[in-house]
Amino acid sequence: MSLSFCVPVADYLAAAKPFHVAVAVSGGSDSLALAHFLKCWSDRESVSLTALIVDHQLRPESSEEARHVRGLLNTIGIHSEILVWEGEKPRTAVQEKARDMRYALIKQWCIAHHVQHLFLGHHLDDQFETFLMRLSRGQGPYSLSAMQQVSQRGSLTILRPFLHYPKKVLRDYLQEFNVTWVEDPSNGSLKFERVRTRALCCDLYSKGLDHAMLSELMATLTAVRDLVDLKSKQMFQACVSFSKEREVHLDPQYLRHDEVTLRCLRMIIYTVRGKDVDLKTEKLHNLLDILKDGKFKNVTMGGCLFRYSKGKVIVLNENRKQVILNEK
Repeated sequence: MSLSFCVPVADYLAAAKPFHVAVAVSGGSDSLALAHFLKCWSDRESVSLTALIVDHQLRPESSEEARHVRGLLNTIGIHSEILVWEGEKPRTAVQEKARDMRYALIKQWCIAHHVQHLFLGHHLDDQFETFLMRLSRGQGPYSLSAMQQVSQRGSLTILRPFLHYPKKVLRDYLQEFNVTWVEDPSNGSLKFERVRTRALCCDLYSKGLDHAMLSELMATLTAVRDLVDLKSKQMFQACVSFSKEREVHLDPQYLRHDEVTLRCLRMIIYTVRGKDVDLKTEKLHNLLDILKDGKFKNVTMGGCLFRYSKGKVIVLNENRKQVILNEK
């Protein structure tokens, strides 16, 4: 069995021509299949490859497990580094906080070693799980397109080349090459949202949902996201201006209760804050109601201060004075 990059990732790599890339490896079948595939690709393209293993130290045996994964990688000729999450661990939202710390540790390593490209082993089943989780939180069509094949996280380009493959294909690939993988014990615990969602996915598969239907759904949502991206950028250019004092001015006449406007608002908040802010769709609709009404003086959301003045909405960083002081 042979695997291949999805088209967006293949096109991106052909243009970027990276000299050193990293791959996050947990030891599961998904990331090991990607690591094995990347080993073949990197040897052929003369690209340096480093596998990054994160030891979260959430369980007593985690360090031993990390060393075992490094041993698996050694057997297929891949250099690896173990990154350790030190310090106090959370008691709530453990998986979410572990994911954030995993990204933080990997990003720190990549910056320190001048690596700008990180590969992740997410697959089609992961994509559907993410879709259902976001749907349950009331997120809109833009967010429901779930993970992107090529995305940017600060200076790091994230590449997910296997989003078009189901998990079974990746396991079949490893079995063909006699590569063993490890199972994370937490994957069987129903106290975690993703594990409960995975069980729901299995139920839906048993009732007739197949991967061809799922691929079509994801492709449609991706097309919707791309269209919303285009329209929201056009709206941003039409309704947003900047003052000499670095204030963002928004013309409220352009505001509508639709996905394009919501995305534009997120772009404005990102522009003002300089970072992504996770806001529920319901909160953004509430903000839209206030901004369109025009009968407010000040309202805050997402770390931004929205102020109405002379028919315009002025958007400032809520901690503007502190930000300006830090820049001096």
